Amino acid sequence: MRRALGTLLLSLLAVAAEAGEPRVTWVEVTEEVRSYTVTAVLEHDDEARYHFLDGWRVTTPEGEVLAEQGFEHPRPQAPPRRATLTGIRLPEGVERIRVEARDRLHGWGDDAVEVELDGERTKGEDWRLRPF
Repeated sequence: MRRALGTLLLSLLAVAAEAGEPRVTWVEVTEEVRSYTVTAVLEHDDEARYHFLDGWRVTTPEGEVLAEQGFEHPRPQAPPRRATLTGIRLPEGVERIRVEARDRLHGWGDDAVEVELDGERTKGEDWRLRPF
């Protein structure tokens, strides 16, 4: 019986690992009067209650968290999640932001998107800036 339970547990862990890490696939930043709105498309192959996309955040390149949102439930076989955070105020001198996604098993994923806020570019490969 113990052997069967051990095998079942290992099988469940292997399935959870197959879902991979969370991914940020697109970011749109809209400049408001005194703040920013960030909309992101987040992907993850949610498998079960113990392995699903459970949050995302906007940080400075140095890691200071500017805004964060959590998700409480898995969405198996759902399309990519579109999420928005509003009223984000930037510290003085910040010219870039980083958007990251998190899952319950792996934590913060490595597949983040950085957006340039101060410069001539208004579009990158996986982001777009809508100036005020």
